[in-house]
Amino acid sequence: MIDALVVEDESELQDAIVTTLQMEGMRAVGLSSVEAAERWLSTNQTLTILLDLTLPGVGGLEWLRSHRPAQNTGLIIITGHPSARARVEARTLGADDYLQKPLNLEEVTLTVRNLIQRLPRTNQWTLDLLNWTLVPPTGQQVRLTASELGFLHALAREPGSAVDRREIIRYLGANESSYDMRRMEVLVRRLRSKLEEETGEVSPIQTARGVGYSFTAAIRVAERPDG
Repeated sequence: MIDALVVEDESELQDAIVTTLQMEGMRAVGLSSVEAAERWLSTNQTLTILLDLTLPGVGGLEWLRSHRPAQNTGLIIITGHPSARARVEARTLGADDYLQKPLNLEEVTLTVRNLIQRLPRTNQWTLDLLNWTLVPPTGQQVRLTASELGFLHALAREPGSAVDRREIIRYLGANESSYDMRRMEVLVRRLRSKLEEETGEVSPIQTARGVGYSFTAAIRVAERPDG
């Protein structure tokens, strides 16, 4: 998770925006086209997107018509060729703010920071079955092994409820009659440690004595590319 993805084809301006945001303590990445942004967003996350409307290839507005940002992602339009129609359409497509070139870098920084503070917060975790990741509310992606993915998938189907060990074994693709429960204990211990080390969050995996395990936080399962 970063603070700002800057999609701007003018290399000097892109570098200036990214450098300024980084100097102000924010995490920022610069890209030169929406095609590159789309590839980046397929495996990464950002709190805000700064999007130039006049880009090589697919333009900013054209991209927004089919790729609206997620509800919890802020969108700031930057352009040197404003028009009332473009401003209205950009707002309709989800833009939170609109900055006109030449840009004042101090204003850009304040706009990004203020927008991040206004973004809705969530306490929900996301289990991404397509990319084998678990994403906590803070946004970091935790890469999972096949066993970790199967284990969490079993728990995520009934968040807050105790899931029987036999049910978990089925999600692990193992045979109940020959499965060594000590393997599950090791799996859980390592997974808890992994989540806490990589996210800084207390692991929501709890032991349900005599039954199995539970995931004691809100969680959704993303099974398709669109989540």
